[in-house]
Amino acid sequence: MAFSNESFKSALQLLEKDSKSKGVFQFMVAGNNTASGWEIAKNLSEDPDGLSKVLENLRSCGIINSQGSGLDGYYYLSDMGFKLRDYFITG
Repeated sequence: MAFSNESFKSALQLLEKDSKSKGVFQFMVAGNNTASGWEIAKNLSEDPDGLSKVLENLRSCGIINSQGSGLDGYYYLSDMGFKLRDYFITG
């Protein structure tokens, strides 16, 4: 799936400004680029309601995709998520 430079910049700004979104993104990158909502909540000690909102925000920005939603969902990096991962790795 192609994405615009503007959507990439918006996603990058989200990760740079929102520590919870960045924490979820970093957790997924450090793992296998995938995680269930409950796995993320347990490992990051996040409030379930707040985490559901963060996951939905990451999904709506195109950083992650999911099968399901909320903590019962299974999340994985999107094409943009992989590009962002590479951006942060190469600096």
